[in-house]
Amino acid sequence: MRGPGLRSVGSLERGTVVGGYEVLGELCSGGMGQLYDVADTTLGRRAVLKVLHDRHRGRHDYEARLREEARLLAMLGDARVPAVFAIGEVRQGQPYFVMERLWGRDLRKELARLGVFSVPTAIRLTIDLLETLTVIHARSIVHRDIKPENLLLCDKGRLYLLDFGVARRTDFSLGLTRPGVAMGTLKWMAPEQIAGEDADERSDVYAAGLVLFEILTGRGPFDHLGPSAQALRIGHSTMTPPSASSCAPQVVPGAVESILAKALAKRAKDRFASARAMADALRDASGYGSDEGPTFVDPSTFREGAA
Repeated sequence: MRGPGLRSVGSLERGTVVGGYEVLGELCSGGMGQLYDVADTTLGRRAVLKVLHDRHRGRHDYEARLREEARLLAMLGDARVPAVFAIGEVRQGQPYFVMERLWGRDLRKELARLGVFSVPTAIRLTIDLLETLTVIHARSIVHRDIKPENLLLCDKGRLYLLDFGVARRTDFSLGLTRPGVAMGTLKWMAPEQIAGEDADERSDVYAAGLVLFEILTGRGPFDHLGPSAQALRIGHSTMTPPSASSCAPQVVPGAVESILAKALAKRAKDRFASARAMADALRDASGYGSDEGPTFVDPSTFREGAA
């Protein structure tokens, strides 16, 4: 086994072997870690290696958060999330984990390609997301960063939820989030997250409502306010979202508009009490059975990208 072979800050050389996985190349960089395309040196199975950025070495909160992300994913074997294969350290204080490689294209890329999803497809994809949220919430986990970039349309025809880097357990605390600190991506935060309050499953329901709004319309409900952080805070915290039909190049049924209004309520207690409740409402509004999977463009077209 070769040494870590760091050629630059946060970068592993092609051919480096980490925990029995050979680095084939870089995939992308996130706020907490670098992702690499790797292959199992024994089985040849492709996977993804996530390594804590070198700039975060010595930050015990980041180190603990990356290890916690791996543990949370390992708890969710019955959900549509990447499976975890291994965990370790590249070198002292620089943790990594290896997870399943899922082939497909994220919702952000699909929106850029398609503009919007049809109403039936958007509903079925949102139900897919809500079913996954139902599983993770049952494990006392809140994701806190649901957005199109973290939703992968797999070539098997289902939607997978990625990146649990800021997820938290609600049944106990590791002390990784300081009180009053907002965690997540501002454009996709519920009002209580923006205020630095504790997020629960209804915060993820709010984000699911934002996803449904955007894949129906091609834009977020507060995009017209501009990109400034202050404008987004004001929009999410105080402003009533426009109707989806007023923003979309398609007619959005009234029943779906009502579901969006409830999911995007400012007060958590006014939203759906659970992801399952929102999924049931979408099924009732659309007439889709719980055993019906999402329908969208030929899944073979998702081979161009991977995560």
